[in-house]
Amino acid sequence: MSSSGDEVLVHLAQGELEMQLVRDLLNRHDIPNRYQGEALRLTHGFTANGLAQVRIFVPTEHAERAMQILAAYDAGDLALEEGEGSDEITPRKDWKNLP
Repeated sequence: MSSSGDEVLVHLAQGELEMQLVRDLLNRHDIPNRYQGEALRLTHGFTANGLAQVRIFVPTEHAERAMQILAAYDAGDLALEEGEGSDEITPRKDWKNLP
């Protein structure tokens, strides 16, 4: 996690799909965020050698919560719910038992 003034880098996504998933997860927990990355990921779909990397930043005051949410998601301990936003982390107990 790196910091730049009022923002903290909380995730380095590999491509558009991962970027959209992470931003949706943060948005559903009311965490403001912005992204920065190369346009080549959109026009050419590059994912090799960091050409599709997208940096996702949140305001400093939301960084700790954002990191907790992203860590829980990476561990398979929560899942995105359908619908508009969510205030809670949704446990996903069956996540690790999928075939």
